Amino acid sequence: MAAFYSAYPDLLTRAVVVKPAPWWLGGRRGGLALSSLAPPPLFRVPTGRESTVRAFDGSYVVRPLGRTMPLGALPLSRARAGIVAALRSFARGAAFERWTANEQTSALRRTICYRDDLPTPAAVDLSTFLPFLSPTG
Repeated sequence: MAAFYSAYPDLLTRAVVVKPAPWWLGGRRGGLALSSLAPPPLFRVPTGRESTVRAFDGSYVVRPLGRTMPLGALPLSRARAGIVAALRSFARGAAFERWTANEQTSALRRTICYRDDLPTPAAVDLSTFLPFLSPTG
């Protein structure tokens, strides 16, 4: 956690209250949203004003409690829950990448390809080729 905090001091954060409780706040209705996870429009909503923010997984009613600030401007104790949510999200992503590589390797053992030109098992970020699939738009 401290390593994340030290490595990303310029990462934008914002204290918010959200309905329903989003995954990017670790399933809580309030907390510190990190720009690496939260929908980008959340960081443009005026402080104190309730607004609906759309994300790839649905819509959220958000009320920012303060202005956008860099992670390094906050004490680690205040940023802890947001960092934990980010680290859990990254861990889930890494677990998926390991799983999909194992599944692909297993499938390739049973597959015959034309002239045995087999692809290399790997996770592919489809948003690189299809930008509309990007969770951040």
